[in-house]
Amino acid sequence: MHLYPIFSFCTCRMQTLRAQFFIMQLCERRCEFTGANLRGALLAAANLQSANLQDACLVDCSFCGADLRSAHLQGADLSSANLEGANLEGANLKGAKLSNANLRGANLQRAYLRYVNLQNTQLEGARLDGANLLGAIR
Repeated sequence: MHLYPIFSFCTCRMQTLRAQFFIMQLCERRCEFTGANLRGALLAAANLQSANLQDACLVDCSFCGADLRSAHLQGADLSSANLEGANLEGANLKGAKLSNANLRGANLQRAYLRYVNLQNTQLEGARLDGANLLGAIR
């Protein structure tokens, strides 16, 4: 399911709200958002388990308490995103940008975090057991 062209706007507040509702409706299935521009989307508590968000623009997104287990986030830009309490267990974030992100209390167990940018990232209380952080920038 390729839906990302629908989300390449963000010029109108009403369109953004409609996109957020639409995304929440789709989150019950494995979603394909490769390269999508979801800047500023509110996806708190969303079920994005195994979703493909590779190379997506997720700057300033809110994923508080979201289920991102086994999600594909390689190369995604999560700069300044709020992932407080999110479950990213087993997620692939290779090369992702997490600078200035909030990962307080997030579950990153067995996450693939090679070459991620963690500059100014808040990691207090985050679980990193078994995570692969080779080459990560802190």
